[in-house]
Amino acid sequence: GAAPELPDLPIQYADFVAWQQSEANRSRLDKELNYWRSRLGGELPRVQLPTDFPRPRKQTFNGAVVEFAITEATTQCLRELAREHAGSLFMVLVTALNVLLYRYSGQRDLCIGTPVANRQRAELEPLIGLFVNTLVLRTQVDPEQSFTGLLQQVRDTVLEAQAHQDVPFEHLVEALAPARDPSLSPLFQVKFRLENAPAENVQLPGLRLERQPQQLTLAKLDLSVDMYETSDGLVGGFEYNTDLFERATIERMASQFAELIARLVDEPGAPIGSIGALTAAELERQRFAWNANTETYADTSCYHQLFERAVAASPESLAVIHDGVAREQLTYDELNRRANRLAHHLIDRGAGPEAVVAICLPRSIDLVVAWLAVLKAGAAYLPLDPDYPADRLRFMLNDAGVRVLLTVSETALPGAAARVDLDRISIDDLPDDNPAAAVRPDNLAYLIYTSGSTGRPKGALIAHRGLVNLTEDKIRKCDVRAGDRVLQFFSFSFDGSVPEFVMTLAAGACLVAAPAASLLPGPGLRDLLLRNEITHMTLTPSALTALPYTAFPKLRMVLVGGEAPSRELIARWSEGRRFINAYGPTETTVNASMVPCGNGHPLTPTLTPSANKQLYVLDEDLQIVPVGAVGELHIGGVGLARGYLHQAALTAERFIPNPFALGPEDARSQPDDSVLYKSGDLASYLPDGRIRIIGRVDQQTKIRGFRIELGEIERVLEQHPHVDAGVVIARDHGDDKRLIAYGVASVDDPDEPAKVRRFVAEKLPQFMVPGALVWLPELPLTSNGKLDVDALPSPGGRAQRRDTSPRSPREELLAGLFAEIIGVDRVGIDENFFDLGGHSLLATRLVSRLLEQAGIEITVMDLFEAGSVAELAQRIEQKQYLDPLLGAIEDDDEREEVAL
Repeated sequence: GAAPELPDLPIQYADFVAWQQSEANRSRLDKELNYWRSRLGGELPRVQLPTDFPRPRKQTFNGAVVEFAITEATTQCLRELAREHAGSLFMVLVTALNVLLYRYSGQRDLCIGTPVANRQRAELEPLIGLFVNTLVLRTQVDPEQSFTGLLQQVRDTVLEAQAHQDVPFEHLVEALAPARDPSLSPLFQVKFRLENAPAENVQLPGLRLERQPQQLTLAKLDLSVDMYETSDGLVGGFEYNTDLFERATIERMASQFAELIARLVDEPGAPIGSIGALTAAELERQRFAWNANTETYADTSCYHQLFERAVAASPESLAVIHDGVAREQLTYDELNRRANRLAHHLIDRGAGPEAVVAICLPRSIDLVVAWLAVLKAGAAYLPLDPDYPADRLRFMLNDAGVRVLLTVSETALPGAAARVDLDRISIDDLPDDNPAAAVRPDNLAYLIYTSGSTGRPKGALIAHRGLVNLTEDKIRKCDVRAGDRVLQFFSFSFDGSVPEFVMTLAAGACLVAAPAASLLPGPGLRDLLLRNEITHMTLTPSALTALPYTAFPKLRMVLVGGEAPSRELIARWSEGRRFINAYGPTETTVNASMVPCGNGHPLTPTLTPSANKQLYVLDEDLQIVPVGAVGELHIGGVGLARGYLHQAALTAERFIPNPFALGPEDARSQPDDSVLYKSGDLASYLPDGRIRIIGRVDQQTKIRGFRIELGEIERVLEQHPHVDAGVVIARDHGDDKRLIAYGVASVDDPDEPAKVRRFVAEKLPQFMVPGALVWLPELPLTSNGKLDVDALPSPGGRAQRRDTSPRSPREELLAGLFAEIIGVDRVGIDENFFDLGGHSLLATRLVSRLLEQAGIEITVMDLFEAGSVAELAQRIEQKQYLDPLLGAIEDDDEREEVAL
């Protein structure tokens, strides 16, 4: 009941507000804003941490905290490191967090938010009130820079930011007007805070007070790291959004942050790129345990020797069937004798180890005979598709230095030397025993060309050792047995055909071939499968989707490759049979991974290393990325190509020394682990070691299983005299992808698109010919000068400019309010409120004005999601139609159904 004995405050919070809003202070703040515009102006980076769940359309705030600690010894080392470089503990920890974010996101430009007390004047110290402000610390991470070098940059950034901390964060957002996304907070998505105020023990009569940790259930950002100084060292917590991350992910991240801090203390002068984020246990697991797949294989044999063993085991079994107009078939003994006679002929023509023999034949039994004959002669085969354009065939024949060409008389090939027309020669009198070619496992088995980004194909060189390892692994994983029937589906010129041939004829099974027309997904292919009692088939997911699904009682194994299958496709085709998702570039001898899916296995298509291969997901510094982080998939082990024929620079770029190679004295060493192949595929680890493919590093894509580099098509497109610039993209087209070309014309009246497509078809295979061409006046570009892919119009004609004037009273009302509130003269119906300078405060004002002036009720979120006059008018129309309908419906479930 006594009156409080408190001294009068020299100033009140209202005095601070008046000072902050004073004209003199506004002038000073404008100068400070110039600093922030220079630091944060333009396109701001968004920290793109890999999330466990898709980002919700609207930002959510469901949160949790994972706690961690730094020992007192390490904390003391951090303080000493800070003193040595004229910094603070806060600066050292912010620098370490930037390194962690760089490791997870791969981004070098990072923005982190941090709160400041903002009590810079002595008069404010005893004052009750909220002065806390938020600063944005932007850092450029250079992996070649040392940690201490990055610390110096962070130190300067922190000092400058604190010197300009008077600008209220809300005012900063308003002034910078960043591109707004309702799923993200503006300016930064990660926050860091260090609380170094001493913990005071409050003494009250009869009471003992303890500080208890708060169980947070809210998260304002994607990730917030809060740390506190204690007598036992640093303690902290990772506050995270539970709608984005699983707890196990953040636990790993917190553990790695503590590990990273310890390494940075030990090696502050080491380049950032050399310091990984994984703990020692995680590195051991991802490097070795997840690649523990060594299998014995016939490493002293060549492929044709595996085939000859199958002949000896079952000479009278059917080896190959061609289900054409006239059904043909050969037993193993017959196939072997025919191949031997042709092999002796090839040897007489100079074929032998490292010589290249081209095979340009239609689908037939002769094709199988020729393929085996080349390998038996000790030479390497080069598959050529008779339907390829003459220019492409000429290039491959010349580039490969072909010794002999096997074809038929009706095939027209340009400038082919040493040609052998199989329909015009007689080899019946040649020996039919197995030739004794002096070929070794390291000799070349085949040369196959794939699309090249330079505008010309590149030839991958594959040795027998990798082919033998592939063969035995395929037989084991696909369960191929003697007497099985295996469909020969893929074109001989596509590396997908290699496993079909090799696993079948080394296992004593029967290869079933047919004319190309019979293999088109549809009733014809269905009948072929049933008629020949196919037990094993390999298709692309696109082809499998188009195949009528009926009962195939003999079909035991379905393997897909070239594209990722959908869960629905896996579920349908794995029922009661083995379903395998295969992955592997040509340069790794077809399959680097074969993972069972469905039928008791996960439905999600993922990767694990095939026999005697290693898979690593690495960042740009060749460090293994943490689980969930995105990096480039690198492949090592048995079966890597020697490189690319006559392309030493490209070989050195894609085939790199393996930083994880071990000497033969280490028991954990893997076969042939001296080199890694950079696949160009973006990937990430799942917690159990499986790998998922995210996309492509470069422009490569896959169309119906064919790997295509869009740049090659663009170079050909630009050779047309009417094309000044060309762009090719792959658009989703149902369950398939479709190539769409865009051209900027060099003349006023360019050729019709069909003529340009015919021009491209004369130089490229059919699967590389765009399905449509759209002429453009110019290529759309983003603000930073890059191609704006999203702005490319859909096929069906050039995008036409349209009148952007309001078309209805509602659009006229909205356009007027947009212009009035933003402060511009006129607004077109397609212009975005936020692009014009609008921000959240002005959005609130617009919502209020609409309600006051027209009785129209919308939310700020409506404006975020429908930011133009046209979109917002349509949104209002929909709301006005649905709201009365939904209001009349009492049942919540029914309301939701109607709304959907």
